[in-house]
Amino acid sequence: MIANPGQRVGGFQIPASWVLEELCTMCGKRSLPFINDTKYLPSYLPSTSRLPGSHITQTSSFSDALAAAVKNSCGALYALLGLCINKFSDNPTLIEPVFDLQSIRNHKQLKYTGALAGNEMESILQHTFSSADELKLESGLTAIQFYLSASAADTAANQTLITVNANTIITVMAAQFVNPAPAAGQPIANTFLHVVNTEAAAGSYKVSLL
Repeated sequence: MIANPGQRVGGFQIPASWVLEELCTMCGKRSLPFINDTKYLPSYLPSTSRLPGSHITQTSSFSDALAAAVKNSCGALYALLGLCINKFSDNPTLIEPVFDLQSIRNHKQLKYTGALAGNEMESILQHTFSSADELKLESGLTAIQFYLSASAADTAANQTLITVNANTIITVMAAQFVNPAPAAGQPIANTFLHVVNTEAAAGSYKVSLL
């Protein structure tokens, strides 16, 4: 699931940068150098010159303002895409003048983000993992736990849990979700990845398939 920019659950706001990163990945931009280095701006934002008083500069104030504008623009485009999908679901070709539908259809989602209410469990995705696959797991303001199970409805009981402390990023092998671990390169039977907020406060997660 891609979180909405500014989405709040129990007072926690999803960082817009997470949404921007996923959107740029969908557009074939695998990194965001323009956030910290304005020399990349022409290749990412050809219309930059239309911004009031815009010019290539190294000042942090311009970089911060541009980064905020990019995030707001991508958030608006994301919202517009959602509205178009809802409105023109019976005839999606009507939105082709606005969005490259072929690229969207062919996109393989590699990042999943979301907000969690206190003590909430969420089923994130279904995917057939190899024991050698790697996942990057990121937490927000609370400690969270991840596990693989056989169905979307399975709870954390009797599962192999991987804990990510608050405000932490870890990289794990898919084999770590299984005990005993399968042979190298073998598929893992459990295909549903879940996350659990272990605290009463609102939290968040981000999963990247590497």
